[in-house]
Amino acid sequence: MEYGEPRRIVLERFLNRMEAYAFYHFLDAQGLPVSITDPQLSSALGEIPFVEITTALHLEDASRLGEAKALIEHYRSGLPGVRGVTWTCPGCGEVHEPMFGACWNCDTARP
Repeated sequence: MEYGEPRRIVLERFLNRMEAYAFYHFLDAQGLPVSITDPQLSSALGEIPFVEITTALHLEDASRLGEAKALIEHYRSGLPGVRGVTWTCPGCGEVHEPMFGACWNCDTARP
């Protein structure tokens, strides 16, 4: 790793994949660099260690950890305004709510 390069860290681990992806899409819509590691091994719970079967949510830039934690807390609080911003499809111009990762009209991925 070179000096000044962002460091990737695990924000949280989830047994519930749907919850992990909800957090991923929320943080991504807020502009945070996040990724998911999803081994899809939940049926093996009890056979292999817990940490190896969970879906992990990663923050790609550890310097933004405080921002990520504040957004997660805000999301969990259920307060209004946690949905991010709308986006316009670069393929067809359709306007979408922030929770959508692709255009319903032309299937273009959210920029």
